[in-house]
Amino acid sequence: MELILDCAESLLRDKAGVFMPITQEAIDHVPLIKINGFTGVQNLYIQQQHKELLRFALCENDSKECAFVFRKDFVSLVGKDTLRGDLSSVSLGNLVATSGSDVFLMHNHPKNGRFSVDDITTFIDESNITYMSVVKHNGEVEIISKTSLFMFSTAVLLYKRVYRETAMTQTGVFTDEYLSRLMRKGLIIWKKQ
Repeated sequence: MELILDCAESLLRDKAGVFMPITQEAIDHVPLIKINGFTGVQNLYIQQQHKELLRFALCENDSKECAFVFRKDFVSLVGKDTLRGDLSSVSLGNLVATSGSDVFLMHNHPKNGRFSVDDITTFIDESNITYMSVVKHNGEVEIISKTSLFMFSTAVLLYKRVYRETAMTQTGVFTDEYLSRLMRKGLIIWKKQ
């Protein structure tokens, strides 16, 4: 399924910001976030993978964007795929579509940005992505997850409505408002630390 919106062509990308190299201090700062539906051990594993993602980006990709894609049984190391990108994106190609259901997509943002419009579009478009996280180079983390109430059609209608209301004056205004409304409707859970 592809989220096709006429307004998507004119979305402003939040490319502002300054590149921030990853430091060991930032890796150490990555918080433990309690994600609904996961055990304490699983949440610790997710925290460790967020730290590992920053280490991987630092050592293997010059602190540029990278992604880890986990399949349903992502708590084991089996099924973990790694991708390298550039300063502002990482191409998922066909990987997510062929990864089964309940995919957890973790990625980093070299400029410490929030979820981008592209991130949100991918999260909504790809029915098999249940969880997505962004790990910022200062160690902060945001996680969104679809609830059992999530409906693609409702998410698309809300996307169009928020787009019209915010007039896309700033990407951050749109993304924050959109995610907030999805959360208020019970379609997603959004955690930030």
